Amino acid sequence: MAPELLLGRGCDYMVDYWAIGCLLFEMLTGYPPFTGPTVEEIFHNITNFDGDLQPPIFSEDDEDQDVIPPDAWDLITK
Repeated sequence: MAPELLLGRGCDYMVDYWAIGCLLFEMLTGYPPFTGPTVEEIFHNITNFDGDLQPPIFSEDDEDQDVIPPDAWDLITK
């Protein structure tokens, strides 16, 4: 859920773009972009998101490789 929805603020079409970015991230990585051990922690991670999402690194071997292709990462973060 987008922060606007969790905080009870008004929302517009940008909520849909947020959802598309989250879905793309999850489809490419296998896990959602905002995770936590509890629902409260997940909500906290979403509502305190500062806009600086970093591409995932699954292992040290992946550091020199793009886990998510650059074009896909550009789409997710915009």
